[in-house]
Amino acid sequence: MPEKEVGIKLALLIEQVVLPRWQYEMVARLQLIEHVQIVLIVRGHSGKPQPFIKRVLSNVLRLSSLLEKYVFGWQGDARKCADIRPLINNATILDRAMAVDGQQHFERSAVDLLIDLRSGVEQPDYPDYCYSSTTQQVWRHFYDAAGSAELLTAGIKEFCTGQPVLNSGIISECKAGESACLLWSGSGVDRPLLTQNIDQMLWKMVDFMPLLLRNHSDIDALAVLKASRGNYHKTHRSLKFPGRRQTSTESDAVTLSGPAADFYLPALFKLFQRSLSQFGAKILSRLPWNTVQEQWVLLLGRKATLTSANDIRAISDFKKIIPPADRFWADPFLVSWLGQDYVFFEELIYREGKGTLACMALHAVDVSAESDQSNQSVVILEKPYHLSYPFTFQYQGALYMMPESAENQTLDVYRCEQFPYQWTWVKTLMRDIEAYDATLYEDEQGEWWLFVCMRHHEYASTNELLYLFSASSPLSDDWAAHPANPIVTDAATARPAGHLLHLDGKLYRPSQNCAGSYGRGLNLNEIITLNHQEYREQTSSRIIPAGRSALDGIHTLNCLKDRVVSDGIFLRK
Repeated sequence: MPEKEVGIKLALLIEQVVLPRWQYEMVARLQLIEHVQIVLIVRGHSGKPQPFIKRVLSNVLRLSSLLEKYVFGWQGDARKCADIRPLINNATILDRAMAVDGQQHFERSAVDLLIDLRSGVEQPDYPDYCYSSTTQQVWRHFYDAAGSAELLTAGIKEFCTGQPVLNSGIISECKAGESACLLWSGSGVDRPLLTQNIDQMLWKMVDFMPLLLRNHSDIDALAVLKASRGNYHKTHRSLKFPGRRQTSTESDAVTLSGPAADFYLPALFKLFQRSLSQFGAKILSRLPWNTVQEQWVLLLGRKATLTSANDIRAISDFKKIIPPADRFWADPFLVSWLGQDYVFFEELIYREGKGTLACMALHAVDVSAESDQSNQSVVILEKPYHLSYPFTFQYQGALYMMPESAENQTLDVYRCEQFPYQWTWVKTLMRDIEAYDATLYEDEQGEWWLFVCMRHHEYASTNELLYLFSASSPLSDDWAAHPANPIVTDAATARPAGHLLHLDGKLYRPSQNCAGSYGRGLNLNEIITLNHQEYREQTSSRIIPAGRSALDGIHTLNCLKDRVVSDGIFLRK
């Protein structure tokens, strides 16, 4: 086998050769990148025993993980350990502190990038030889809004105070310039216990560094990346990163530290209190005498109520189209055919646990009263696997549908042969992926853009990483990935929620707010820049019903002619 061309030589800084599973998976993905080679492993473990209060917190979190596993069936423990030596048998392992012979080994191995995988270091500290040239960098993960490198305390403050998002990402440090946030992500807090939320965040982070390295083939490209992201974190109000790196020779530098020692006792108390409350609420919701049922229903309104982005707050007052109590209806899309308007949607019968796609003619729907409309709906597409989000579009005179089929690990397109009942599979746009709520948009130049949420591990969230692709046709075999992927990394705004729409002269991308719970609310994000080099959007308005009009969530919005359709979680008693 010919040796691969190496453009970037990596050194890994670790505490032990046994790494948490999520880091093991990350190293395995790094090894698959053609232009990347791991040439040096440095064990930088201090050898100092962990303080007593940290050991207590660690054991509490371990107990929480067991509770998640045996009570809720969670199998995604990201912090179980695996030995990485089988992955790195061609790399030199320096089994000593970095200060001892570290420079000699760095120079001999011609290291371009040091990746710090230590998770128990509150104040990352690197010798200056890590930055012996202006192109060398150190990358590390962070686990909270202050840029802390200590995994043990990740998410505790956010979880205990009821915040809906956990902050994480990648920081780059180098000899010239400030430390920079290369990638930031907001992970939703939607699980009853802290450990499962943290696991989801960590599994999502598995592909962060491999993604950046796949897209940048040499050290000069990495320098350009860092320069372009120098002020990246300043666009996120939640982040409070210091402006300078800290090295072993700068005692006055601002530290990237974790919580102070007096943080741990109050944190343990609040963690217990919050976990007990969340766990109790989860158990109570499953008891037979719980009289409140959450059910997704359709919401129907008029376009006249939606003339600007701020008008989406009126959605909670739309008429409810309520399915029978044994199922839910969600993900509605509007279709006009032969002068009649129809709504396509996901129908899921609870006892079957699998979504199918259904259709309803709106002229047959009585919107004067909120009542059962089940006799008006018909199933139009059913598969052995789950289907949802029946995204419809027209192309060259034909009607197509591109539903979500992530369970089948495909993104398929169907053409309508006989409306609305007969659909023929046309092609698979993408395969061997988990793609969620794929949404197409054709711009004024005839270019097609595909917005889609993806996850790269079965225990990561499905709602938090939005990717963008482009092609000359919606049926293309050649979809080009956008260089800024993932273009959105926030649980509060990433997942698509319907067709892009024009309001008050601006282009908006509807998205779900999944920070705190799935389908918690809806956003309208104004698209500022959309081209092959750059993508920028900003959230203009949002709605989180939180009980208004007996609704506890909204996550789809579509318009057609004078109609608007949405959906919501109806609190049915």
